[in-house]
Amino acid sequence: MRNYTPKLVLILFGFMVSCGPGKTQESNDSSKEDTLSIFDKEWHLDQINGRSIQYANEQGKWPSLTLSKEDGGAFGFAGCNNFMGKFEAGADHALQFSKMASTRMACPNLSFNENEYLRILDEVRSYVIDRGILTLKNEKGKRILTFSYQPDETTGIVEKYWKLTKLNGKDITVGQNQEKEVHFMLKTDENRVQGFSGCNGFGGTYTLKDDGKIEFSQMIGTLKACPDVDFNEAEFLKLFREVERYDAQGDHLQFLDQNGNALASFEAVYF
Repeated sequence: MRNYTPKLVLILFGFMVSCGPGKTQESNDSSKEDTLSIFDKEWHLDQINGRSIQYANEQGKWPSLTLSKEDGGAFGFAGCNNFMGKFEAGADHALQFSKMASTRMACPNLSFNENEYLRILDEVRSYVIDRGILTLKNEKGKRILTFSYQPDETTGIVEKYWKLTKLNGKDITVGQNQEKEVHFMLKTDENRVQGFSGCNGFGGTYTLKDDGKIEFSQMIGTLKACPDVDFNEAEFLKLFREVERYDAQGDHLQFLDQNGNALASFEAVYF
């Protein structure tokens, strides 16, 4: 998996448009849509208005788009800068984006028009998937953007909601006074990790290395007190310092220490 950690200031162009955030219901018209979901995948840009894209930056990173089903977030790489915003997907393959926020890195020798890409995203009104190809159309039904899905070896663990099921050999259940289940997600956007540790939210960054190795850094959390919650947050958060590698088998994930012993087990949850 490619790793990018841009330390740039996001400039908001404006998130408020007529499409409200957070509504991510897919169409039920299976006769017009491939079984591949549009959500939680890194879509690589192939064409703009029928013109083929033959561009990647020096690190081999292509212009892309990802739609997060959990929070209705849209984000990706525009050729020089990263961007983020919101989307709304509904019945009859309807799809619409908010105005995007973008980093402001200068790329004077850029051979790709990233402003055109971001502008055309604003014109999208519908989508269709056919044989793994995502096509975005404007209000007149004209094809304006085409993407392909290119999974890599880490696709199985990123952009998934991982619920904690076992910690240091003990089965984990949601406590009576606990707000929600303990979980985490590895986001492709800037290699962020985010989650809930029983009382507090937490976040940081992660790096996936060769041979199933994983490393977390810059971990922070909220400081809420939950005296009625019977769960050891400190023990759980310690995982992110001790884990050396992971083992993923479909929707089951384990964190392992340097000797290969299981520290924790997780199960993927889909909403």
